[in-house]
Amino acid sequence: MPSEPMVVPSILSADFACLREQLEAIERGGAGMVHVDVMDGHFVPNLTLGVPVVRSLSAATRLALDVHPAAKWRGESRPPAPGREWRSIRILR
Repeated sequence: MPSEPMVVPSILSADFACLREQLEAIERGGAGMVHVDVMDGHFVPNLTLGVPVVRSLSAATRLALDVHPAAKWRGESRPPAPGREWRSIRILR
């Protein structure tokens, strides 16, 4: 049986000057997870958050993180094997 659909707020919509407060607002709003896009400016043209910020977010909240990596694979601009797609990485609590 399929699970219920879930709305997951994205940290990219947050005010970056106060990420901890924004995470707390997401938690107060009833979300159980927050989506984090990691973009490196190479795999995709946008540049967003990196590993140090994801670590900080993880330490600042009890929310699960749904991390979507859109970054190069070890110097390559494509996934490591034909037919493989980027997937989300869930950091569950």
